[in-house]
Amino acid sequence: MTRRSFFLLSLIAPLALIATGEAQTSGAGRYPDLVALFSEWSAFERPPLKEGAPDYSAATVARRHQELAKYRARLDAIGTQGWPVEQQVDHVAAVALHREVH
Repeated sequence: MTRRSFFLLSLIAPLALIATGEAQTSGAGRYPDLVALFSEWSAFERPPLKEGAPDYSAATVARRHQELAKYRARLDAIGTQGWPVEQQVDHVAAVALHREVH
């Protein structure tokens, strides 16, 4: 992991811990949607295992690349209008991390 990736991950990791009780509903998305997406993406980041080892076969990488595009589409669909600045920063960091990975 590069320093930049680690830095971006350190910005986003707290999302899993921040889930707020009250959602902001004035944008096209809600902050809890972003938190849920990050949680799902974190699980997705762990490569599947094949015979006890990470599976980086061409077929698996191609399938996961398509799945990654779906995560990006979900991220892009989450609007931040009306969100507090700190929540907007979380969204910007998520977009930046996705660009680093994708």
